[in-house]
Amino acid sequence: MDMYYCRNLIFITLFNYILSGLPFSPSINNESYRSRELVVGWPSLGIVDIRSGPNNSIIAGTGSGVGLIQNSSNLNEIENNIYYISDSNLPLGSNPSLKTYDNGNFIVVSGVIGTSEEPEGTGIGWSLDGGNTWNYINQPVDQSDEQYVTKYWNGYAFNQLSITTAVKNVSYDVDVDLEYEYIYATSWAGMLQRFKYTDLNPSWELVPLPMDGQDNLSCDFTCDQSENQSCCFYTANQSPNQNCDNIPSDYFANPVDITGFDNHKAFSVYIDEFFNYIWVGTAFGINRGEIVSEDCINWVHFTRENTNTSIPSNWVTGFERQFFQDGSSRLWAVTWDTNNSTPHKLTYTDDNGETWFSDDGLQQGIGAVTYSMNATDDVIYASTSKGLFEINPFIYGCTDFAADNYDFNATIDSGNCEYLNSDEINDGCDLELNYLFFNDIGNNQYQVLYNSINTIQAINFDIIGADILRDENNFLLIEGDGFLPFWIWNQFQPNNSDYYGGNLDASAGLPGIEPGCGVLLTLTLSNPPLGISDISVDISVNNSECYNYYTFGSECFEESQWEKIEIPQWIFDNLFIENEQNSEFKVYTSHVNDSNGLFIGTTKGLIIADITNNYNFYQPPLFNYDDFTIFPNPYYIDNESPVIFKLESNSLNPKLEIFDFNMMRITTLSTNDCDADGELVTCGWDGRTRDGRRVNNGVYFCKLSLNGNVYWQKLGVLNSN
Repeated sequence: MDMYYCRNLIFITLFNYILSGLPFSPSINNESYRSRELVVGWPSLGIVDIRSGPNNSIIAGTGSGVGLIQNSSNLNEIENNIYYISDSNLPLGSNPSLKTYDNGNFIVVSGVIGTSEEPEGTGIGWSLDGGNTWNYINQPVDQSDEQYVTKYWNGYAFNQLSITTAVKNVSYDVDVDLEYEYIYATSWAGMLQRFKYTDLNPSWELVPLPMDGQDNLSCDFTCDQSENQSCCFYTANQSPNQNCDNIPSDYFANPVDITGFDNHKAFSVYIDEFFNYIWVGTAFGINRGEIVSEDCINWVHFTRENTNTSIPSNWVTGFERQFFQDGSSRLWAVTWDTNNSTPHKLTYTDDNGETWFSDDGLQQGIGAVTYSMNATDDVIYASTSKGLFEINPFIYGCTDFAADNYDFNATIDSGNCEYLNSDEINDGCDLELNYLFFNDIGNNQYQVLYNSINTIQAINFDIIGADILRDENNFLLIEGDGFLPFWIWNQFQPNNSDYYGGNLDASAGLPGIEPGCGVLLTLTLSNPPLGISDISVDISVNNSECYNYYTFGSECFEESQWEKIEIPQWIFDNLFIENEQNSEFKVYTSHVNDSNGLFIGTTKGLIIADITNNYNFYQPPLFNYDDFTIFPNPYYIDNESPVIFKLESNSLNPKLEIFDFNMMRITTLSTNDCDADGELVTCGWDGRTRDGRRVNNGVYFCKLSLNGNVYWQKLGVLNSN
């Protein structure tokens, strides 16, 4: 095997690790002869994506098609409200990506069949009416015998390697530009493509990304080489053509060639309407596109190399934006190791890519591979190989009666205080725990407000955009708080340039300042500051704690901030595994609905928690169609033979319920009506109601409950009368 093929195989095989436990063959939905049908039951235990649907429903992409949960607000009744959607316009097979918009009425889903070594994309399906009707487009494939085809972007012609097969051409991610009405899809072999979903007969359009050696790319195919930008930071032997001469006609797209085209191997896409950006993750970094117009996107290309390893790895498989209650936000990127599916760091930016940071909290100690991230309000969830984790950066503490949000029942760490915006903060007790804030009290005086869960022994920070003034004795104009005056280490260093400017280094005396909230210091500054940074707070001798500045957001995300969502042991007992460390159990996705239900999608089915009730968990039983058989089907009612239901199981207490098409229970068969020998459960039904009447012709739904699991099947009945 040559190196070219080997490396390309790594990209495909590792990313398909997410789908490796899911069936790739088409399930009973998706046959071309079928029209739309809503069928009781669930398509697959493996759940890849969970999103909000219309009317408080849940839409899920699974290993065998699209699932639907109606009325998801009643968590403990979900088992009677689960369906799969069958439609000839839905893509075949598993669903690598599913997204919803417009209150769940706009649904987009991709499909894949084949094997993890040779996956084959099956196109995109989308619905604009909550799943009642569906539209479909094939996977983008070039109909050409030539090696290269001519494509057009923003009126400019460029060459692209012909992609003539759907194999390894899988839409791993999709997203929607609602303003210009485009669905975008990313694929290793198909690159970044889009189509206008409102067109009567939409067609795919390739969206050009920067070549590997380009830090940026404009919509006229030029590259900015000013300041720190580069149009060719690869050597000639590594990259034979990187548009080094900055001639637009030299640009061409090629997702297969290993030398210089990894950035065309696209894996993830996120339309950031809040900032009018499109973010694309590839096998060679992060691309931020400014959407200038319908046909013009100006790209900036961020890599591990050009960010000085602030982006820890160049393989980017997902994005999620987290919005904080003060109006700020953070963009997270899932960055995998390109060589193997080992635990890895995450990446985030608070300023849309001007600066990047890495977070190793799930890599170190936990040893998790992160598959996806999902944000709800200011909480970010990470779905991983080691379970589900969360970060909630806002922990409220307001115990000072002078605080605007004072709560008589609150303790320093209770977390039950109302949050305030930055312009409403008048006291340190208005802050979250372990935060500092500059409060303008006039005359160029600024209070350093604090809210600390720790005893403060010393503090150091830099003041951004201003200097601390000195009095006529050349002493820094600083006042302490309470009876514990600060010793300012740079107070008596007037001739040392290191102690001029905006750096403050102070200690609070031997006892320190006890945990609490208030005014830490009052400074007189040269002019209004932008804020403070590089904060270090000593909570004991030689033991520093990372604190955050309020309006700048978090500067210190640490391992301890990731908290595991503890799934109760009884759920694992029902799944016949020890815990989430079992290699067969992985959390792929999560979602919080409007009723505060946390839906956790795993390789073993769906787990639900009520996050308003101390994480009260539910596990709605799902089913497997293939294991639950009915013969004959359809069933012709006579007086001689019943219809037989069979399922391999060690259960000794089965229960079979028969429902009509309106989901009204017709009859219930229990242990007395079934045979259970520890290996096979067999039940028989004579086609009659509980009072002995023959049922009418029609379709009936059969629900078999055993061992805490539920199995559904559909039965056609013909009445001889």
